[in-house]
Amino acid sequence: RPAARVGGSTRPNWDASRQLRERPACRQVRSQELVQGESVEEVARAAGMGLDWIEPFAAPVLAERVFISSQAQSHPVRRGSDTIAHRTLGEVVADRLVSRRVDVDTLTWDAWRLEGRRWVIRVDYDSGKAHREARFIYDAGSRFSVADNDDARWLLGLHSASHGPQPGRRRRDEEAEPTIGLNDDLALVRVVQ
Repeated sequence: RPAARVGGSTRPNWDASRQLRERPACRQVRSQELVQGESVEEVARAAGMGLDWIEPFAAPVLAERVFISSQAQSHPVRRGSDTIAHRTLGEVVADRLVSRRVDVDTLTWDAWRLEGRRWVIRVDYDSGKAHREARFIYDAGSRFSVADNDDARWLLGLHSASHGPQPGRRRRDEEAEPTIGLNDDLALVRVVQ
């Protein structure tokens, strides 16, 4: 900041009201952004401040979220009651989705802080017409993740292939052959099946 010369001494030239507004903005970014995983726009709206005012405070928080989500992808993921994990979260998610013809380059990873050193890791992807959101809990201290919802459990293979979300596959009602007329013999066979 430029210095102002007052009565023979030099002191910083700063706006006291701006500094007072910066502290609540910074706290708002830290609490909203990390705890709830909200976007910068949502935090600005909740704080009643402009986006240009919040963005400088959000940059380190967003960088931390990207860092933690990449850390979680490179660390092991545990299935159910496993005590030792052999594959990373990123490998398991990629393998499962590639097998269902989901482009892994379109995955969106995000993270936000829980209590202590635990984080929610979210991976978003589109599966046919459906949008999926798998959530994992990542322990940054122990460096492993566990599934937190059904989509995450499906990605880990904890549900059979016929259970849970199935990217790249149509639902049974979409596969069903439409029966136009119920008067023919084949229509009755199709209905019975």
